[in-house]
Amino acid sequence: MGFAVACASKQSPPAREPEPERVPPPAPELVKTPDRPRFVHVPRAYPNFRFRAARIGYELIDRRSSVREVPAGTAALALPSDGATWDVELPVGFEQVVQERLARVVSGSGPELRLVVEVRKLTASHQGELRQIAVELEFKMQDARGRPLLGATRRGSQDLVGPEYDNTELEDVHRAACTDALDAFLASETNMALVNEVVASH
Repeated sequence: MGFAVACASKQSPPAREPEPERVPPPAPELVKTPDRPRFVHVPRAYPNFRFRAARIGYELIDRRSSVREVPAGTAALALPSDGATWDVELPVGFEQVVQERLARVVSGSGPELRLVVEVRKLTASHQGELRQIAVELEFKMQDARGRPLLGATRRGSQDLVGPEYDNTELEDVHRAACTDALDAFLASETNMALVNEVVASH
């Protein structure tokens, strides 16, 4: 008796659907952000203590002969070429800064005093992307007759690194360095106490 053998044929798997071509999402819109924050000066806090004086007059002195002339509308800190250091003047508006600070520190009663501020050093320098202002001021507090009450020297400096900056920002850096030196003298309770002690003894 013969047997019939049925051979099952192997079925090939169903063909896969071709995957759709993946399209990359559009690139987000590029927004240029500044490489550094704009310079902002944070001045020194003043104490509640006061000089015992009805008012304090002032005089600004600069006897340096090497100061470079700065064209109107140009910041002194923008002038030095790379690798150069220039002697520069006090920043525009510094007299108003002195007046405002002196108004803070007088008690409103007592003798009239006088503050002499002499520029010993004030330079603008440029090294690569770095610009720097450095200042040294000499302070002499006197009574109305010119007798010395207190003398001191104070320094200040500020750095600014690129990218590009405008004249307004460079002037802010210039003024900040000089203001820091002024505040180091006027905002000192020790200096106030020393002057008040001498005033009381006169």
